[in-house]
Amino acid sequence: MAVTWKKLAYEDDTILKSFMAAKGDLISASADDTPAILTAGANGLVLTAASGEATGLSWAATGAGDFLAAGTVPMTGDLDFDGNEATDMVIQQVADEAAVAAYATPVVGKVLFATSELTFHICTVAA
Repeated sequence: MAVTWKKLAYEDDTILKSFMAAKGDLISASADDTPAILTAGANGLVLTAASGEATGLSWAATGAGDFLAAGTVPMTGDLDFDGNEATDMVIQQVADEAAVAAYATPVVGKVLFATSELTFHICTVAA
């Protein structure tokens, strides 16, 4: 049997759970090797790049060019990004892990986010 060694991190090289102070906190950076907290924005806002902010991020209202602006119907069908990056995209959200198991339309490759546990789930088999 092969021997495997894994490097353990020193406390100064990790971000401790106690760094996160509130529900919805996000870890960003205010400078090279300098973690910073971005607190959750108000409901309905989206995360945007903002070089003038300490964390490099800010919360903003959705714009008219977004796929799902407030009060509109989400798009349906396939969207071909043609190899381009998806930005400002929201993953399908469900309330909790029980809702993941009960999700009505499983599709192989679909990603769900359980908001109460803050966990991602991907469908690998759809019966």
